[in-house]
Amino acid sequence: MREYRKFFNRFAPYDKTGICKYLENKAADGWLLVDMSSIMWEYKRIEPQKLKFNISYVNKSSAYDYGLTENQLSFVEYCEHSGWKFAASFDHTFVFYTDNENTVPIETDTVVEVENIHYIMKRKLLVPYLLLTVSPIINLSTRLFDFFDDTVAQLLSNTVFLIIPLLFIALFFLSEMFEYIVWYIRAKKLASLGGGFLSTKNFSNIKGIAVLLITLISLFMYSVSVGDSSGMTAVLCGILVVVAVLLFTRGTTALLKKLNVPKTVNLAVSIAVCLAVVVACLHLSVNTIMKNSPDSVEDIYSNIQYLTAAEFSEAAPLEIADFIKETKGTKAWVENQSAVCAEKFRAVQCAENPATKEEYTLKYTVFEIKLAFLRSACINNLFDKYSVLGNYLHLESSSGKALLDRVSHRKIAADVWSADEAYVLCVDGQAINRYLLCYGNKIVELIPSWTLTAEQVKIVASTFGK
Repeated sequence: MREYRKFFNRFAPYDKTGICKYLENKAADGWLLVDMSSIMWEYKRIEPQKLKFNISYVNKSSAYDYGLTENQLSFVEYCEHSGWKFAASFDHTFVFYTDNENTVPIETDTVVEVENIHYIMKRKLLVPYLLLTVSPIINLSTRLFDFFDDTVAQLLSNTVFLIIPLLFIALFFLSEMFEYIVWYIRAKKLASLGGGFLSTKNFSNIKGIAVLLITLISLFMYSVSVGDSSGMTAVLCGILVVVAVLLFTRGTTALLKKLNVPKTVNLAVSIAVCLAVVVACLHLSVNTIMKNSPDSVEDIYSNIQYLTAAEFSEAAPLEIADFIKETKGTKAWVENQSAVCAEKFRAVQCAENPATKEEYTLKYTVFEIKLAFLRSACINNLFDKYSVLGNYLHLESSSGKALLDRVSHRKIAADVWSADEAYVLCVDGQAINRYLLCYGNKIVELIPSWTLTAEQVKIVASTFGK
């Protein structure tokens, strides 16, 4: 039968009430805390008994101390003289226990106790969590900017699966800080009124597991949806980097503490080991990710197929021959792109009239926006981009800058197109052959190289209309 066991540390540093209650339950099950670290706590087997635990937060303490200092030893002796037995300590946290429920509490001034906890938590919780919040927020802001700047493209690339975990990671650290600040304000007020110590209650363990699962599921869905495993590989590599850093740095710290190495030397060596492990793991991770990455963006997002005239007729719902009978197809291709939130079908065909040698080009893209509430945003986004099939309309001035203020969209009669809404692109107020047609959740961008007649408009309406 094992005499010692280790369990993960499940608690926020300031969660005094939760830690004490947990340790009391473990003692009732026959396990007493004997050693602590930031990740694992060690217990030894005892006879199941009812014990009362207390935690004191000592300011001048460090995780790199190889033993208790004289002041800490004096404090421990004082507590033991008061009836509290020393169990274990890590960093600022000192744990004591007693089998006498009537033992006088270690901390008698609740106001001082609360302020002491806050002094430590400002450095141990608020500052690190604030830094950990900034990174996902910056990344999230960048992705949201890209999303609103080019909504359709982002929907087609399934970027929503990258936005979701970033949002939850940022919310996790923000909620942890908010939870602590709310507790501190209430605890300080209660202590000043003589109401005693306000119980702590923290759910970081549950929230952290939920955020990790959301992140892994989101990235797995992203990898599956775009056929690219580099995102999932990056996450797994990131987890391995964190695990490796924790194992090496904590192992180095523990070893140096056993060798009675001074705190400053221990800290310097641990930082050096941490940096070396990070550099080595990142180098290995980048190589792994690059091996799992596609050769180009086209491999992920495009599947362009050059087709014969007969193949194009089978694949595309609309072709030049539907409008102009006397034509000979010269080149055609289609592209299909399917995502969770949107789908795109893109077709391009070139043809000529054998008799007149006149050339015709037909380009169109059909977007299906599966999230109906984003349809208007997608339409506006397409307006802002003034692009169809990825081709931008460039109006150059003498200085070489695009004069997009000369470009606008004008609403036209939708009934003739059998559409919900219909727009034509205008340059200097003059309509050109670029149309945007809305059919429910489908948006059709149409560019014929010639001016459509009324009969040809009916052909478009019968092809895409209701």
